Amino acid sequence: MVPTRTDAAIGAWTRQRSLDDALAALAVARVPAGKVFTIEDISHNEQYRERGMMQTLHLRDGSDLKVPSVVPRLSATPGGFRGGGPQLGIPARRLNGWA
Repeated sequence: MVPTRTDAAIGAWTRQRSLDDALAALAVARVPAGKVFTIEDISHNEQYRERGMMQTLHLRDGSDLKVPSVVPRLSATPGGFRGGGPQLGIPARRLNGWA
């Protein structure tokens, strides 16, 4: 993607402000805007938690791993995970049944 002059102007404007200052200025100008959540934000957000958007996987080594759930979450076919993947260090050829 080639940045446009508009992208460059927005980038220059946002780099000069904190997130809170930028969101406040955009709110005053009535420009719809919001923060892009990091995985840490998602994992601590009450709305995500209440909607079941985080899932805990029980790994083969006995530990638990909290991960984002499947999106979109549909009522008839909500999706999900059955495992946490292979144990680290197992060669791919063994996983694929080649060894």
